[in-house]
Amino acid sequence: MSSKRFSRLETVSLLYTLTLLVWYLLWHFFGERWWWMVALSRNAPALLTPSLFLLGGSLRRRNGRALVFFLVPLAIFIHLYGPLFVPRRAPSPNFDVSVMSFNALFTNKDYAGIANIILTHQPDLVALQEVQPTMMNSLTRRLGAEYPYSRTANFVRLSTTAIFSRYPLDAVTIVDLGYTRSAIIANVEIGGRTVTLVSAHLLAYGLLNYPIREYPTQIAEKAQAQVEQAQTLIDVLNTRNTDAIIFACDCNAKETSDTTRYLATVLLNAAHKTGWQFGPQLVADVRADLDIRHIDYVFYGGAITPVALYVIKDNTGSDHQPLLALFMLEP
Repeated sequence: MSSKRFSRLETVSLLYTLTLLVWYLLWHFFGERWWWMVALSRNAPALLTPSLFLLGGSLRRRNGRALVFFLVPLAIFIHLYGPLFVPRRAPSPNFDVSVMSFNALFTNKDYAGIANIILTHQPDLVALQEVQPTMMNSLTRRLGAEYPYSRTANFVRLSTTAIFSRYPLDAVTIVDLGYTRSAIIANVEIGGRTVTLVSAHLLAYGLLNYPIREYPTQIAEKAQAQVEQAQTLIDVLNTRNTDAIIFACDCNAKETSDTTRYLATVLLNAAHKTGWQFGPQLVADVRADLDIRHIDYVFYGGAITPVALYVIKDNTGSDHQPLLALFMLEP
């Protein structure tokens, strides 16, 4: 084969790499400005998947030129998701505050199971999403001895967000996000520091509720609405006098969404900070949060540092997995 001519594998690799690079540059500089960019960015893992097949073909055929093309999707993957996979030492067993975030699913009737997850892992603070009135009443009874302080936001369409706490709740604020499910924000005093906890559930796309011809409009509108909801919450947080912020959220947004990118400009992503930790885990029946498709997050800011972030394996009938975040308060 002439060194000046591309093989079929090299041609396919080059075309794929150039297409992927165009998407990445548009995403980097313009974000989700157009509805089709929203659709593409939410499916970034799928866009990167063909590179694995091209890598396999390049290795099998020992084609160095095709392997060079693979460096582009590899660099994009590292930029988008690299912090999740950076190897880190086992976490310190010392932490000051633990927080669970869990979308319990509003149709989930296993109230005993939800309470058992909380009582098993014993977080100091619990941020729940998709809580409906009967669920809240049951959890309040079952958790009252361990978590005597609890509040919900306004019930909209039968569910809302809620907070359970071992510590008294202060400066409780219910934030109307304009579409569905108000968020709730509260302060607690831990170790002489004021910690602000947010439990939020941002707008879902719900495209199955619309005819296909409306998808472009719905995608564009809801992507923008999500960002506006996040901005509203940050605006409220900016008015509070606090030492640390823990932002627990079913954000309904992928790592590459404008919503997540905006939140990451003002807060830090705990999953990115803790990464891939080696050594024994601090609690049982959990795994690291390494899912690049996740939509549940724990962000943080201020005088606080995450020690570990875990996904709890038991979801007791929900369509989400609970998150457990451990933090140290900074002096």
